[in-house]
Amino acid sequence: MSLFKNRCKPAIDDHVPVVIEKQANGIRLSGSLDFYTVPELENALDESLRNNQPITIDLSGVSRSDSAGIALMIEWLKRATQANVELTLLNLPTQMQNITRVSNLAGILPLQRSG
Repeated sequence: MSLFKNRCKPAIDDHVPVVIEKQANGIRLSGSLDFYTVPELENALDESLRNNQPITIDLSGVSRSDSAGIALMIEWLKRATQANVELTLLNLPTQMQNITRVSNLAGILPLQRSG
C-alpha cells in the first residue's frame, strides 16, 4: 500500500516537475517535492538500496517542497534502515529545514550540508 495514495492535482498549477539525476553515490533531486510530485518518487530509491552502498540524496535542486517532501525523506530513511544502508540527505532546502524544525524531525533525519 502506497504511503502517498491519495494525491490530487493542485488548484494552481505552479509545481515544477521533479527530476531525478543518478549520481555515483546516490541521486540528486530538482524541481518540486510536493503532494502532487512525491507519489511518483516513492520507489525511486529501490535500485540504489539493492547495491548495499551508502546513499546520498542531494536536494540542492529542489525549488519547492511541502510536508510530502519530508514524508518521502522519512519513508526513504525507513527503507534504507531496513536494508541496512546508510542514507544521508545533503543540502536540504530552507523550506524543508523549516518543516523539520517545527516538526522536531531535525534530529531524526540524517542531514548534512555540502562544502
